[in-house]
Amino acid sequence: MQRLQPAAEEVPTQLRGVRVWKIRGRSPVELANDLARSGVAASPAFHPSSAPSPQLSALPGGVLAKFPPDWNEGRVAAWLAAQGAAAGEKLAASTGVFLVPSESGMKSLELVRKLERTGVLLECYPNWIRSATLR
Repeated sequence: MQRLQPAAEEVPTQLRGVRVWKIRGRSPVELANDLARSGVAASPAFHPSSAPSPQLSALPGGVLAKFPPDWNEGRVAAWLAAQGAAAGEKLAASTGVFLVPSESGMKSLELVRKLERTGVLLECYPNWIRSATLR
């Protein structure tokens, strides 16, 4: 990361297998483009507000999608395929909620927006991962 952004500072985190870097002076779009061109596997971290907070959120991939109750798994899989998305894994027997595979980072937000625009889903959210702080 420091080769790509020399002023990057590593931030301590309790998330296992995750390294967090603070990068100043770059817009999220510029940074995402730089990372994509460099081949560095990275995903942005998000704060719940603009105020400094120990809680970070990230997008490891996947979209949680709730389908109408009368839809079966075959109909869900066919609809997802028509949207260019992979078939999802049903999370609970009767809830109609599926975890739809997606790339990590901003790509998962793009898939959420695409699926929401169809007006078919009852709910659709990215699969957030959040850091926790002990009290």
